[in-house]
Amino acid sequence: MAEWTQDEAIAYEVAVEDIGHVIATLTEDIYAEKDKEKPNMALIEKLEKEQKRLGDERRNLRVKDQENIARVREKYGAIIRARNAEYDKTRLAA
Repeated sequence: MAEWTQDEAIAYEVAVEDIGHVIATLTEDIYAEKDKEKPNMALIEKLEKEQKRLGDERRNLRVKDQENIARVREKYGAIIRARNAEYDKTRLAA
């Protein structure tokens, strides 16, 4: 049985959560687009395709693949931080 350290397990869980968070933001974008009077179906399809790709990426993560986990955390963590900053900016302007 493969063993891993607590730090490896935590990094893995953070990577899984980061991908899940980005999937959730795409869901938000999809429903916002669907709520429009004339939704852009090509955009919705693109966002749904990206959700599937992210789900596949999340399923393929392995706790011992710390190089890939670090990449996921860096890439998707940056997306989350940028989106949160935009949300904060919009909220404060209201």
